[in-house]
Amino acid sequence: MTRRLLSFVIAFLTSATAYAADPSVPRQPLYPVPVMAQPRPAQQLFDWNRCFAGAQIGTKVVRNDLRMSNTEFVIVDYVESQKTNIQGAHIGLQAGCNKMLGNGLVIGFDVEGLYGPKASKNCATRIDPLAYCIEYEKDREFFLSGRVGKTFDGFSLCNCDGGGALLLYTRLGAGYTQTDIKANFNQVSYRTQQTPAPGPTNTYQPVWGNVFDVTGSKSFISPMLGFGFEYALDQAWTVRGEMAGMYSPSASANLTVTKVKTSGVIPNDDSTGVARHATVGDVMNVRLREIETKFSFGVNRHF
Repeated sequence: MTRRLLSFVIAFLTSATAYAADPSVPRQPLYPVPVMAQPRPAQQLFDWNRCFAGAQIGTKVVRNDLRMSNTEFVIVDYVESQKTNIQGAHIGLQAGCNKMLGNGLVIGFDVEGLYGPKASKNCATRIDPLAYCIEYEKDREFFLSGRVGKTFDGFSLCNCDGGGALLLYTRLGAGYTQTDIKANFNQVSYRTQQTPAPGPTNTYQPVWGNVFDVTGSKSFISPMLGFGFEYALDQAWTVRGEMAGMYSPSASANLTVTKVKTSGVIPNDDSTGVARHATVGDVMNVRLREIETKFSFGVNRHF
């Protein structure tokens, strides 16, 4: 049995060697097994062609330029103008809609409301014969604007392989703002008189004093210009950052006398030019101009 198996193996090897050495025997080429490529997922652009709503936080600075006018009860020749900055944080809500055009252009509109109480006080040291403190207060503002932007491709966190996740835009519109004004004026005569008994008779005091409080407010609807970016986090949420400014040209406002404390009698020929004491209900006209700059960061939900 062993001999038969050995003979079979020798015969098989001999025939295989002859087959390999014979060039007349055709040979089949070997090809690698093809590897099937995995299909790529469909590229997806971020869809800006939707409406949105969101929230924001930020800060703003408002420059107030106030100019006062002389009246019968106060003379402001030496301190007729004042410049004051109001600044502080705010929170807000925004909503709007966009429409996509060709070549990555996006147009839209949005409305925005801000809330953030803030105040600033500016006091003038005594410049004979007048001293005063004026306080400005703000708490809320509203904006309505259109915007135009351009989308850009690039790396994205929102699986937007087709690009368009970044929007750079500019806003143009109008804003509503109101400033409340409170002030205290203290005006006295140039001339003094000896303090009467029972006070110390070696001191002197003004012949008359004219002390009063005024309050008023001024509202503006003014042009607004802004620039910003919006970036998609996924197919529904975006983050945004923005800088905007609003300019309110000089406009007239009335401050009404609300409280009076006077002393002495103002003579007809008083050198200060004041004709009488203030009375409750008197009106003092001023002119106010404002320049506002705000910075904000927020999120939007698109639907």
